[in-house]
Amino acid sequence: MAESFNAWILGPRNKTIVTMLEEIRVKVMSRVSKSRAFAETWTDGISPMAMMVFNTNVTRSMQCNIEWNGDDGFEVLEGVYKHTVNLGQQKCSCRSWELKGIPCAHGIAAMNHLNMDASQAISSWYRKETYLKTYSHFIQPVPNMEMWPESRNPMVEPPEARQMSGRPPENRRREIGEVRKAGKLPRMGTVMTWIDGVDFMISGRKAPRKFKADCGWDWLVCGATSPDGGCPTGMAAMPPEAIVKGRLKYQCC
Repeated sequence: MAESFNAWILGPRNKTIVTMLEEIRVKVMSRVSKSRAFAETWTDGISPMAMMVFNTNVTRSMQCNIEWNGDDGFEVLEGVYKHTVNLGQQKCSCRSWELKGIPCAHGIAAMNHLNMDASQAISSWYRKETYLKTYSHFIQPVPNMEMWPESRNPMVEPPEARQMSGRPPENRRREIGEVRKAGKLPRMGTVMTWIDGVDFMISGRKAPRKFKADCGWDWLVCGATSPDGGCPTGMAAMPPEAIVKGRLKYQCC
């Protein structure tokens, strides 16, 4: 029901509150008038859809065989299936009578056996009187908004906009149990670490162990800890590509 109502107000729902309520009021007022006009076209005192179901059951009841117990109970045989009917309680073992409020084929066959009018057993939900009572509350017309009387109450202003604390989230919150999209690797668990003296970052919690060159200097990367930024033996500082998984790729000394 909620989905149907949201689809019904799809146009007004994105407008301002007063305009939205006015358009919904007009739609409801039009629906009430159309529903009452539709009820006036009924040829019977019962809904056309209910009569269609009832007439289908009447046709099926002609193929049923009846066994009466002398009271309110009947055994009704339809093909290879046997059903029990209780006219006093208006129940049948097929449960169609109870669910729909319209006598099933077995109940109609039992009532025809006793020369009863089966249409009188149709529930009052499908009666024309009940239908008209449903739409008996009319919505009165309203003049244009410019003609409405002005209220003397204080005007309700929206609250002042203020910036919320913290950084605004960039990604939406996932639902509980929502599966991540395949093909995208998460960055969760990756820790970027800065090594003193090295002009780039590596991933991992532990820094690579120190290497000792032939010249006797201890350094993390060749040319990284010398005072002038170059190799202490006179060689040029090697670029970061010279390191593979924390080890020296080339020897500079």
